Amino acid sequence: MVTFKCSNCNSKEFQDDLTIRERICKKCGMTSSMPEEIGEGRKSRYRLGTKTNTKDSSGKTAVGRQQTIQKKRKYAESTDQNTAKINITLKKLEEKILSFSGHEEFHPVSERALFILKKSKKRKSLATKETIAKTCAAFYAACREINISKEIRQIAKSQNVYEKRVRMIYRFMLREFPELEPKPDDPKLKLQKMITGMSVKQEDQLKAQIKAGKIIERFSKLSESSGRNPSGIAAAAVYLSVKGLTQNEASECSGVSLSTIANNVKIMRKVLKLN
Repeated sequence: MVTFKCSNCNSKEFQDDLTIRERICKKCGMTSSMPEEIGEGRKSRYRLGTKTNTKDSSGKTAVGRQQTIQKKRKYAESTDQNTAKINITLKKLEEKILSFSGHEEFHPVSERALFILKKSKKRKSLATKETIAKTCAAFYAACREINISKEIRQIAKSQNVYEKRVRMIYRFMLREFPELEPKPDDPKLKLQKMITGMSVKQEDQLKAQIKAGKIIERFSKLSESSGRNPSGIAAAAVYLSVKGLTQNEASECSGVSLSTIANNVKIMRKVLKLN
């Protein structure tokens, strides 16, 4: 470390006057010009950085308090960024999933999802989860509560999030919030999507919807329907209602495997005694 000495008395004690940029020896009073490296807003070439002030006005060390203030500031910035990210994600989900383009107000599903997300901030098991995945899980939970038939696969795909991640966070939410009461997904609500996706003729769509609805009503009263995917049930009912369709079309439209569609069709024919 380089030390400065007085040229008159070799003293190492100095007092700097930044206004006139002079260095005064405390022992003999001799003045000398201050080095250019040291001054207002400049760093010394003999050390890295400037020494930070670690004391407050009362003379007490304020390192801990400064660190707390910095942490609070960073947390506030992160929460603001997360809030903006949540609002943007909900708007995208409204446009892609609900086909709702009202930018002034949120859809009731998004309002319910925001309420779930506010509650999840207080839970440690949910506070550290990914923001977009957690928003998708809350949006799906709100759809289930309001009884809007939407698939979690479709919601996750629209935001480029792993479906397994969204399902895991959704299960966390059901465990942490027992007051969430998701209504069972009704296969009837998926009929219109299956009929249009399986390229049924326009003049036969109404007949197919009525016939498939009757098949679902009869099948849902039986014990064989418990635990089955609603999309698979709806696709199998449409396949049995319209001639000329293939099980591959039903599988691609519903997103359910071909073996599941074939199994549903086989059970429906057997239980309901359909030709």
